[in-house]
Amino acid sequence: MLLTVSKVLPFDLSQMKSSILKGMEDGWSYIRSSIVQSCQILCECNPYCFRIREIVMILAFYLHRCHLIEYTPTSCDIAAMKQWLLRAASTWQDAKAAADTKLQRYAKALQESMDGGSTHFPFNDMITKGWVSLVVHREGYPSHPEQDGIFIEKLLDKPKAASRFLLGLIQYGLEPSIWYDIDHCYPSSEAWTPPINLSLQEYAKYKQQMDSLVNLQLLHYSDNRSKNKTPFDIWFAGLPVDEQTKIRQNHLIPTGHPVPLKDFSAVQEAFKKFYEDRRKLLLHRLNEIFADPLKG
Repeated sequence: MLLTVSKVLPFDLSQMKSSILKGMEDGWSYIRSSIVQSCQILCECNPYCFRIREIVMILAFYLHRCHLIEYTPTSCDIAAMKQWLLRAASTWQDAKAAADTKLQRYAKALQESMDGGSTHFPFNDMITKGWVSLVVHREGYPSHPEQDGIFIEKLLDKPKAASRFLLGLIQYGLEPSIWYDIDHCYPSSEAWTPPINLSLQEYAKYKQQMDSLVNLQLLHYSDNRSKNKTPFDIWFAGLPVDEQTKIRQNHLIPTGHPVPLKDFSAVQEAFKKFYEDRRKLLLHRLNEIFADPLKG
């Protein structure tokens, strides 16, 4: 319905006007082509985008409009679509609203751009006027793509509940067909050990960092069951050397970590260093992923 009448409508055939059904039937070849091409772009971008299936409809909406006006998207359009897709998917769950509301907002931004005479994918408008703009306002993200550094820094503060998609982008060597558990590198149980020489504010920050994206990884469910709540240093040391190297590279574990720990004070210091070092690695990785397609 989004493709044919620019609205998200309940899929109830008994409530649809015959003109809408006729429009779908007459334009089915264009509709199908738009959806297939959108799925291809999602696959090329990152297979984890399929975990937020509604987003494919926004790409299909734009491509369908391009078909109708006989415009073939350029390589720059495709690059901009992929970059928008990553940004939209990374913030999709940050502000609560029905998927229909998000789709309508993005569709409106696209339609306004095309009504204004533009045929290129409106990357900046989709960031500043689409659903991302609401997330910007409510969650404190920067309001313009020029502030990408702040946008990426905010992504690193994501808690476990909102981190799966980003971890899927960040880590190497993942199989889209396999289910991975979200695991704390340093077990979260260590954050609940009674604080030593920490104020309540410092302890709250420590727990927040423990549960942030910087301390998270995707582990194959069987590996996670075997790791369980084993301290990071003990679990890592028990792996074969080649497996340690593979995990360090694929999961972006900084060199020099983990280190053998003896008490909570040692955990504090080791985690602080680990957090700083891994944050730098993830920041570099995210800057690669979210490179602005309209620059350079």
